[in-house]
Amino acid sequence: MCPENGRSVVYARNKRKLKEKNYQHQSSGAHKTAVDIVNVRKKQTLETCIHDANSHMFAETVRIFRTAYAVAKMNMPFTCQKTLVQLQELNGLDMGRVHRSDHSCASILKDMAVGMKKNLCLQIKNFDSSRCPYVR
Repeated sequence: MCPENGRSVVYARNKRKLKEKNYQHQSSGAHKTAVDIVNVRKKQTLETCIHDANSHMFAETVRIFRTAYAVAKMNMPFTCQKTLVQLQELNGLDMGRVHRSDHSCASILKDMAVGMKKNLCLQIKNFDSSRCPYVR
């Protein structure tokens, strides 16, 4: 039996033939590739776990930020943030355990406003007025 996949079974007429097949398989390209893949996975296990955890936390933060943006876009009070997060969790999303209060919603929107203002100022500074006849 193959140790990687317990369902794979190699049949042979006698023990000597089975040993020959096993010996031939050990020197085959397929076996070498499988061994290389297993070794790479062992080395990258910690890196992969950290990457997965970070991407999961990033996805939660993105959902919270989008909810806060929707609150501001629809002129809702900041206290609606908690209710909207609970609604999204009822719909099956993982929203994390942070940034649920009205104070965090206000802080998030303040940071968004600063970033959007910087972006707008840069676009205005880099605007080429020679291409637009209406702006003088």
